[in-house]
Amino acid sequence: MTRIITIEREYGCGAAGIARELAARLDWKLWDQLLTQEIARFAHCDQSEVKRREERRDPLYYRLLKSFTLGSYEGNSSVYPVETLDADSIVKARNRVLRKLPQRATA
Repeated sequence: MTRIITIEREYGCGAAGIARELAARLDWKLWDQLLTQEIARFAHCDQSEVKRREERRDPLYYRLLKSFTLGSYEGNSSVYPVETLDADSIVKARNRVLRKLPQRATA
């Protein structure tokens, strides 16, 4: 059985230190920075770009432009979709990484 603990946090609450201490006491792997690294690997981009964009909402103008583009005929029929690093792609990459964690823990 794979066991996972998630820690919700707010800025300045010290959750990173709490997570490190908890992982050390339980002798578990801490996925805080490792998760960011894996997301960057799946998204084929630099880790600093993921750090800059994760846990943030895309600007309104970007979301509007994206919805218009994806809603247009040209946006839907594109054979080679443009890969962008935005909130949606980070969530998709994070979900792929998280689905594979139990497999990696048992391997």
